[in-house]
Amino acid sequence: MLWESVMLVCPFYAWAALAFAFPSSKSLSNLFVEALIISWLVPVAVVLRIVLGRWHSGGIAALSVLIVQALAAAAVFALFPPLPE
Repeated sequence: MLWESVMLVCPFYAWAALAFAFPSSKSLSNLFVEALIISWLVPVAVVLRIVLGRWHSGGIAALSVLIVQALAAAAVFALFPPLPE
């Protein structure tokens, strides 16, 4: 389904949108390190989607997971300090 495909790119898209919105705050080192941290969101999202899918409909569970992924990526962007190049 489309939701599962979007869950693969959602956290990276949210991080990239923040990186373009605030270009001077991060370096290329942050791109590598934060991408590694954000990549752990994908398997966590799959597990969360399975657990939520048991109690809610597929669309509500998938949308909830997408929102959590975007917020987690924003938290990584906001809380991770700028690294030297």
